[in-house]
Amino acid sequence: MAGTYGDGKVDLTFSADRTQVVGVVHPPRPGRLCTPEDIVERLRGFGVIYGFRDDEIARVALQVDKTNLPVGPVILAQGQLPRDGTDAQTIWLVSEAQLAAARRTRQGWAPLYLELDENLILSADAPIADIIPSQTGTPGKTVDKDFQIVHQVEGRPSTLTAGDGVYTSADGLHFYASKGGLLQLIGDSVHVHAISWINTVLEQGAHHYPGNVVLRSDMRRGGSIRAHGFLAASGDLGGVTVRANGDVLITRAARCRIVAEGNVFITGSLLHCHVHARGKLIGGPDAVIKGGSCSATAGIEADSLGSSDGTPSTAVVIVDALCEYRHTEIEAELQECRIQLESLSSSLRYIKPTRQAGGATARNEVVLKLYEQRKRLEERLTELRSEKRHLLVGANTCQSAKIVLRKAAYPGVTLKAGSTRIVVSETTGPMEVADAPVANRRGSAAA
Repeated sequence: MAGTYGDGKVDLTFSADRTQVVGVVHPPRPGRLCTPEDIVERLRGFGVIYGFRDDEIARVALQVDKTNLPVGPVILAQGQLPRDGTDAQTIWLVSEAQLAAARRTRQGWAPLYLELDENLILSADAPIADIIPSQTGTPGKTVDKDFQIVHQVEGRPSTLTAGDGVYTSADGLHFYASKGGLLQLIGDSVHVHAISWINTVLEQGAHHYPGNVVLRSDMRRGGSIRAHGFLAASGDLGGVTVRANGDVLITRAARCRIVAEGNVFITGSLLHCHVHARGKLIGGPDAVIKGGSCSATAGIEADSLGSSDGTPSTAVVIVDALCEYRHTEIEAELQECRIQLESLSSSLRYIKPTRQAGGATARNEVVLKLYEQRKRLEERLTELRSEKRHLLVGANTCQSAKIVLRKAAYPGVTLKAGSTRIVVSETTGPMEVADAPVANRRGSAAA
């Protein structure tokens, strides 16, 4: 925009958000003066109603008079500028080594369970991170008569969330470990995993662990080991039943039963074992898998399967590999819950709370504890029945999984993927087996 004062001229430009006015002031004819009042008058004529920069306007007028040359561009008027917000910041309170280990959970084809460092364990209630909240900033205002609010860019809030083994303060700005364990970052979620390191040889018997397990020794004489997280074994397993709610990583195992809710990784050898995995069975480079059977819902990947001596081996995918096994576990736990509930109910019939003056007695406390135990058992019964129904519904649900052998399948190997079944009679190079398309199945049935 351009306008005149006396016989001078002012070129005005509004910023894109109309919070500033930039001007170029030209000198008047000789003998005339450029005054601040002239410039302000021109600004008002263009609709500017406030924000005049009086000191700058006076300086420009004086310079125009002294030099008789145009001055600008300069900011002659300014409204309220929007102040953008700031993003939330995460301040880590753990060591650099702990944080680096938390981010480094996988390298190549398998997790790094066996490389976890027990010296990096967090203690219960240890602080993990603090969040500096985001700032919203403040909006701006235009300088012209058509007054408008200019919206600012608000800061982004923190995306960090508390996962398993982590709790936060009431305001969600402070993260703590709810139990001792190793820190892990999965995306924007922070977790603490309780881990048991076993360095001595495990003898026969049932070994039950509430969290994750890193077995650095052997277990060769049978028995069972149960982990409610992942289980990684660097030693030899012989005749052992392995059960994990997460992944299982095996170095060497023979004549074992391995049941995993997650994936099963084989780094060395798997000989005459029976594997049931809800995830994948993955054999590493040069892993030896022969004898027994491998059943994995999400697929099987390995260099080879079987051996040149024709050892019978079976690989199956598609149908939920863990359904039958888990169903048996649920039935056993349901029966145990029912027995405990019956025992508690019987005890509660004979132990009644008293109403003596002076508050709760020891008997009252016992009764309250029994009621709490019964409530927990009833909740667990409900959970187990729900899981049982889910298993029954999803037992025959097909997955788009397949068997991939990168190098060879040897004689004696049977491969099953849904309705597709292949019996290998001679050594075969790389191969991939998937379930037959629905149209093919109908054609076969019609034939």
